[in-house]
Amino acid sequence: MAVRANLAINGWNVLKQGYKNIGYNLRDTWQANAPLTYAFRTAEARQAFRDSVQKHGIEKAIQMHKENGWGKDSLSWKRIGIIGGTAYAGTDMMYRALSGGSLYRNKDGERDFVGIPML
Repeated sequence: MAVRANLAINGWNVLKQGYKNIGYNLRDTWQANAPLTYAFRTAEARQAFRDSVQKHGIEKAIQMHKENGWGKDSLSWKRIGIIGGTAYAGTDMMYRALSGGSLYRNKDGERDFVGIPML
């Protein structure tokens, strides 16, 4: 029993750390410490950019990435999906709250969760 609980806790911690990393990457982009698509890149591409920043400075590293690009297969479709889904769910919940609905019901009283009907 304790082993299953530990697996669940460890799984939750891994998921939480993944969201924190995406949040930090988005913050860096927002504060102009990284290019616009930095949060959508693979771990290897982000590490290469950080190495470039340490070697050349932030302005030069951003300019080099604008000129040379990121390289083939540097987009992380998993991260794009997570960011897109989180943005959709967040804006939908905000709209629901402002339009008179709740987390589980829309403004007409129909039961659904972020646009997905529930029986």
